[in-house]
Amino acid sequence: MTTVNTKNIHVWNAWVPIHVRSDFYAMDEFKKNPDSLKALDKQLLGDLQGKKILHLQCHFGQDTLSLAHAGAHVTGVDYSPEAIKTATALAAELNIPAKFVCQDVLELQLDQKFDIIYTSYGVINWLSDLNQWAQVIRRHLKDGGRLVMVEFHPFLNVLDDEFNSIGYDYCNQGDAVTFSDQKSYVNSPDDHGSYTTYEYLHPLSDVINALTNAGITFEMAEYPYSNYNCFPNLYEVSEGSGTYRHRFSIPMMFSIVGQL
Repeated sequence: MTTVNTKNIHVWNAWVPIHVRSDFYAMDEFKKNPDSLKALDKQLLGDLQGKKILHLQCHFGQDTLSLAHAGAHVTGVDYSPEAIKTATALAAELNIPAKFVCQDVLELQLDQKFDIIYTSYGVINWLSDLNQWAQVIRRHLKDGGRLVMVEFHPFLNVLDDEFNSIGYDYCNQGDAVTFSDQKSYVNSPDDHGSYTTYEYLHPLSDVINALTNAGITFEMAEYPYSNYNCFPNLYEVSEGSGTYRHRFSIPMMFSIVGQL
């Protein structure tokens, strides 16, 4: 069945080889040192040794393999066949044990529960139903297990394409927003395509209500910086810091650490 969720699969299939070759993902460096996790994520995740982790919307597996390389037993899930094929090949090449599943996370039903469910950076905007997403998390989380989420703040959705002024609505009716003539966020010269994406601009209340309704208690934090320089007109906080800010002190990311 074709849903709005699955309409984007061809875009992600096209983006995978572009991303693998891009400076953004720095594949050569990753193969030498398979650790793509940001310092904030590591802090929130805590000790990974021996933990069973479910990584939702894992793309082609760099963060999944980073978790496994740190000693976790990891299952990565993504709906892009090209992403999962690439992730599986990368795991074999690097001899890092990790399992990858090609499935829409909203339909996910694995026959196991996990110590940690991890999801991060530019993922929930591809999901049509956060209530369903939260139920998937509840279904796969052990009693006493933790949800660790780091995501771009939905406030960024209101900024125009140059990140200089208000350009879009924050509140919406829950329908998919169609973006035409899109390039990938990695800004690669290899990206010669022009894509139409279907995305959901969830306000923060959607996330809070979905997790609360699923019985997940959590703590939330907001951050006035981004761990990725994937938006226009940002500046690096300090040379080599890997954190980027807008000229105004606006919320750019948020994190959630939750449990049943």
